[in-house]
Amino acid sequence: MEQYIALKEKYSVEYSQLNKKYNLISILRLVVIICLAICSYYYLVTENIVFLFAFFLLLLLFFFLLKQHQKIVNQRELTKALVEINNDEIVYLKREKIPFKNGIEYADTTHLYSFDLDVFGNHSLFQNLNRTATYIGEKKLAELLLTLLPNEEIKLNQEAIKELSQKIHWRQDLLSLAKITKDSKEIYNKLIKWSETPCEGLPKYLMFISYASSIVLVLSFILSLYFHESVFGSITSGLFLFNLTLLSTQTKKIKKEIIDADKIHKIINQYSLIIHIIEKEEFVSLKSNALKEKLNYKTGEVSAQIKRLSSLFNKLDSINNIFAAALFNGIILYHVRALNTLLNWKKEYATSIG
Repeated sequence: MEQYIALKEKYSVEYSQLNKKYNLISILRLVVIICLAICSYYYLVTENIVFLFAFFLLLLLFFFLLKQHQKIVNQRELTKALVEINNDEIVYLKREKIPFKNGIEYADTTHLYSFDLDVFGNHSLFQNLNRTATYIGEKKLAELLLTLLPNEEIKLNQEAIKELSQKIHWRQDLLSLAKITKDSKEIYNKLIKWSETPCEGLPKYLMFISYASSIVLVLSFILSLYFHESVFGSITSGLFLFNLTLLSTQTKKIKKEIIDADKIHKIINQYSLIIHIIEKEEFVSLKSNALKEKLNYKTGEVSAQIKRLSSLFNKLDSINNIFAAALFNGIILYHVRALNTLLNWKKEYATSIG
């Protein structure tokens, strides 16, 4: 218990420090925004280039602070999860309560032994063992408790558990990532359903047209600025409208593929971080190494491909930003290309999901 108490105190101090940094950066961002407004006003009034130069420097500072802010938000969320993890263990060891899910939904009255032996429910075996934080982890634990394993398999599991019992910091880092994932059965099932949906890639001629149209549009725009000829401006505006029309033919397919992408891309990204921390850890036990070996697939680490999927969902989801979508698709057909990349990913890797 002493180790959990020490870790809780350590992470509590770190969380307090992160809160101070968070508040400081929030204040700095507000100051920068005010300074941006002031520089804009004085440049418009005086047309002094110094104010314009200061405006762009402040804008760079703002984006830097924005990036730091998001980094601290992520660190703070993980640290808070670590505090909660150690607090739960302290409460559990003090026998004040069992602060873990009891898995009652997995109870089966027809099972050979699970109902009679209180495997699920309050103060059950499941609740005492349960340190899962994702839906699939919880489901896997329930399946193991409902399955009679061969003696050899039990010995391999015991060997792996013994090794993992010594890796408290690694275990807690892994669990903290899982806790902030906030996935659910609904989201998991949507992802599985998406992976099982037949996939038809975009026609090659469509992709050729999308690239050719974008290149000609950019060239005509540059030429219109250089030669000041209206014909180039007409070509630019015509291709802009053509690209948006081309996008409209694929909008239905995009909407079909994004499956609540605003929620799911964050969860998938967390999956990639969880998998990555497993990929980088060194194990001795046969069972742990066998499980780790499964994370090598085709082009390399699974975590990289999962992270790529998260990025693709995020890119497609930005189509809901009407003004940005109109601009980027009118020029380079951004979402048509993102859709094509996602469909190619799906054809290559979707059968391995789940």
